[in-house]
Amino acid sequence: MKNFSIVAFIIFHFSTLVFAGLTHTITFDRSDLEIITEGDYHRLLLDGLGHFSNEGAPELPVKTINLIIPAGNSVSTVKINSNKLIKISGFYNIYPTQSPIPTSINAKKPEWVEPDLDIYLSSEIYPKNIVQVVSEGYFDGSTRIITLLISPIQYLPVTGEIWFSEEITFTVNYKGCNDISLKPNKRSLKNQLLYDQILNNYVDNKKDITSYQVKHNSNGALGKSNTVQSGPLPAYEYVVITSNSLKSSFKNLYHGKYAKVLTQESSPLKIFIVIIALIILQVLRIMLVQLDNI
Repeated sequence: MKNFSIVAFIIFHFSTLVFAGLTHTITFDRSDLEIITEGDYHRLLLDGLGHFSNEGAPELPVKTINLIIPAGNSVSTVKINSNKLIKISGFYNIYPTQSPIPTSINAKKPEWVEPDLDIYLSSEIYPKNIVQVVSEGYFDGSTRIITLLISPIQYLPVTGEIWFSEEITFTVNYKGCNDISLKPNKRSLKNQLLYDQILNNYVDNKKDITSYQVKHNSNGALGKSNTVQSGPLPAYEYVVITSNSLKSSFKNLYHGKYAKVLTQESSPLKIFIVIIALIILQVLRIMLVQLDNI
């Protein structure tokens, strides 16, 4: 019986470790909040943040963040561990989100969108969920990335009260997923370092990159062989089609033999053959990945 208890204890804690979530903390500065009056409404501006509400809903600042998570996982739940709130004194009638303004010259100005009464007459705080997962996908074919919207301001319409979150700590819990990712191919070390830099700039939980990033093999360049190529298919990582006047701008690429630069003055047949060849290569790569997963 004692041995059974020990085994059960190990299994329980191992499963907890495997399915443990990712905890992340994000902070906001109250001094960055600007409140301006526009007619009968108040607009809240927070330095560097956009607005992503539905039309007619209160226009509140939202921060978008990207997090890297373990490959083969999806989000099951998001738990708010702590939320350090301060109340902003005063009564506020928050501006309703309007339709996007077209940028074309002849576009008509969108009609005014009235406040959504289901929200503005509600006694419930808005938004209810201050951390929302809006998308899940892959970076570089295999590295799992999730995108979240963080709402640092909550609004109670019937009383005109608003609360500001100075610090939010939350945990993203995982579940397994069956999404098919592209298995890493070979690529040059130089290009891998470029992808590493892009990923580092893209995600907010940089400390987890070394644990969760799925890297490509750096034994050779993608689409190229270590031996001399035979056959008509090109073996370039990039193909640039441009004008003669701009061709020199891409010299770092084609001098490094990473790309083939074609100008608009090139033979149409030559351009067509190169594009078709690249499409065929990409299709073959996808087919090979799918066969490996069977």
